[in-house]
Amino acid sequence: MGRVTISEEASQRLAAQVAARRGAGWLQRIDEAAAALGDVALTLLDGVEAPQLVVVAGVGKSGAVGIATARRLQRARMTVHLVLSAPASDLNEMAAHQLALARRDGLEPWGLALSEAAMAATVPIPWRSADLLIDALLGSGIEGNPRGESADLIRLMNAARRPILALDRPSGLLGDEGLILSPSVEATATLALGALSHLHREGWPIVGELWLADLHATAEDFAALGLPAPTRDTAPHAVHHIGSARLLTA
Repeated sequence: MGRVTISEEASQRLAAQVAARRGAGWLQRIDEAAAALGDVALTLLDGVEAPQLVVVAGVGKSGAVGIATARRLQRARMTVHLVLSAPASDLNEMAAHQLALARRDGLEPWGLALSEAAMAATVPIPWRSADLLIDALLGSGIEGNPRGESADLIRLMNAARRPILALDRPSGLLGDEGLILSPSVEATATLALGALSHLHREGWPIVGELWLADLHATAEDFAALGLPAPTRDTAPHAVHHIGSARLLTA
């Protein structure tokens, strides 16, 4: 049986509804999303000895969640490599805050935007030997095809031929029509935040296996916005394994 999806605009209204009801600020919401992403990563890495991960983070909210996830996984005694798409000075407030915490924890980022001297001083990124790559690069704010460092990092992730876990959407997947930009991340698995979107259904060729973190969205929140109630196999406020994005319905 398929699962109902909603539009990106409805997903954004749902997130605002849940945040307002709970009184949750952005720090709390980022930590909750990072906890969910970390849980899925740990599940995918179950049975792997001494796993190595590469977390690719952008400059905005997605990047903030990615950096927070990198910190969590490092505390779980995994070898974590953090890659930024831009210099630290270009990060927004949320991502910059998480980067400061990561650096306090000894997690120093690597990035194509760094100087050659800075890149040479960091540990090489094991793109082709990592057990999992985490894509927290681009979100819904992208305009046009990915460019510059973001495009280069997408190509690096795809060329590595390693499992990729995407945050909310593979970078480069856009809109309710599931427009696959060039380049786009070809994910093995994707963690949807809050609700399943039309984007996940229409972009199924690069979404992979779907997971859902409902992030405290209740049936009452959906009803308050006139949205179809979600179908759950397990308790709310959890991470749910959905399966192939091909199984979603409109």
